[in-house]
Formats: sequence, structure tokens, C-alpha cells
Amino acid sequence: EQMFNLATQKLSGTSQYDATDSRQALAVLAQRFGLDICFGHQDAVHYVETSVASHLRVCITTTDDCLWSYTTYPSEPLLSCAATFLL
Repeated sequence: EQMFNLATQKLSGTSQYDATDSRQALAVLAQRFGLDICFGHQDAVHYVETSVASHLRVCITTTDDCLWSYTTYPSEPLLSCAATFLL
């Protein structure tokens, strides 16, 4: 149970999940449904950076000039269960 609670806290980036917080909601949805980020929107870069820093998103690679990065959520069953619980 402690491990599950830790997974939900790490995924949401806080001890109390708030579904109205777009960063938390997108992190949970992206983990559960494998969402990728499209860089066409002005908020995309900020979301990716925040997700890597605070919501367990993993940076796979970046370009040499650091303008583009490829990120994803790991295929981790515990995190998927935590995301399902939070939804």
C-alpha cells in the first residue's frame, strides 16, 4: 500500500491529486493512455519540461541544440494502476 501511495504522489507531483490542475490531469492521462505531446502548441514545451521534472515522464533523447526532445511515460504497471486509481 505504501508503494502504491508513493506511485500516485510521484505521478501527480503532489500528495493531493487535483483533477482541475491541467499538469496533473495530463500526467495521469498520458501515463494511463500513452499520450504523446505534439509540439505545435505554445504550451507543449512547458508541459514536457514540467512532466519530466515533476511527473515521472522520461526524456529519451534530445537534439544537439536541445530544441527538440523525445519523451514518454514508461510502461510501468504500478504507475498505470496508480493512474487508473486517480482517474
